[in-house]
Amino acid sequence: MPGDKREAILEKIKECLGEAQATYAGNKNRGGASGRKGTRYEDFFMAWKVAETAAEHVADPNLEWPYLEGQSAGFVDDVVVRGSAGTAYYQCKNADSVSWSSGEHPIASDFEMQKKLADYLKVENPTTGLVVARAELHEKLAGAVPESVAGHTSVHLFPYYEGSINRLVYENSELRETLSALAKVENPKLDELVGVLAALLASCVEHQSGCSADIILQFANTINPAQLRTFPANVDWAKELDPEFVSVLAKIEGLRYGANRGFFHWSAFGMSGVFDVSCADEKFKALQQQVIANKPATVEELETYLP
Repeated sequence: MPGDKREAILEKIKECLGEAQATYAGNKNRGGASGRKGTRYEDFFMAWKVAETAAEHVADPNLEWPYLEGQSAGFVDDVVVRGSAGTAYYQCKNADSVSWSSGEHPIASDFEMQKKLADYLKVENPTTGLVVARAELHEKLAGAVPESVAGHTSVHLFPYYEGSINRLVYENSELRETLSALAKVENPKLDELVGVLAALLASCVEHQSGCSADIILQFANTINPAQLRTFPANVDWAKELDPEFVSVLAKIEGLRYGANRGFFHWSAFGMSGVFDVSCADEKFKALQQQVIANKPATVEELETYLP
C-alpha cells in the first residue's frame, strides 16, 4: 500500500479508535508487508478471489469488477475485496491452531475494531471473514463465532497444501471448476489449470497495493504463453477474424478452427493446436496477414505458420 494512503487510513483509525489502536494497526500492517518472502497463503487466497470474480464475469460480463487489495492498513487486512455489494475484509490464518480469543490481540477484537472503523468511514455493507487452511479448524471456528462479531463475520476454508499449486488444483474440485471457466481452451487439462492459477498468483503478488480485478487478469495474461481467456467474455472473436484470412482457411480440406475464448484454435486429421497469443495480439494479426499473403492450400502448409 502506498505510504500516503496508509498514513491517511491510520489517521482515521486514530480519530475513530484512539492513538494506541492506530499504532497497533500501523505495526500490524508494517510487519505483514516486511515479512513477505515470495508467495504466501494470503496470496493464494487473493488469487482464488480473483478467479471466483472472473468466473462470475464469464457468466455475466455486465457485472462490475471489484477492487482487490492485499496487506491493507487496518485490523483485518490480509485481503480486501471492495465491490458493488459491499466490502469484505479477510484475515488468513495458515496455522495448526487458531482461536478467536487467544493472544494479546485476539482475532475477535480485531474483527470488532475493523467493523467499527468501517462504520466510521461509512463503508457500505462491511463484512469480515476468517480464512483457515484446515477442515477441522474451519468446523471448530465456524461453530463458535463470538456473538460480538457474528453479525458480520463468516469462516472460510481454503486449503494451502504447503504452497503447492499442483496439489491445490489436483485436490480441490471447486477450484478446478472455477479455473476451467478461465482457461483459454474449452476442456483444459490439469496442467493447463495449474498454469491459470500460477498466472493469477503471479499477478496478485505484483498488485498487492490494490487494483481492479480486471487489471489483475490483464497482467496475468502477459505471461508467455498466455494462460487465460480474454475478457470481456462476451466478445465473438470468430467475427473479428480478417475475412480474407477466413476465406483462405475455408479452402483447406479437413481443417476445423475457431476463436473461442479469444484464442485461435485448429484441428485436422488428428492434430490440433492453439495459437499462443490472443486474437487481439499483434502477433496473431501478423499471422493472419502471412496466411493471406501466402495462401496455404493444405493443412501441412498452414502448419508452417502455426505453433
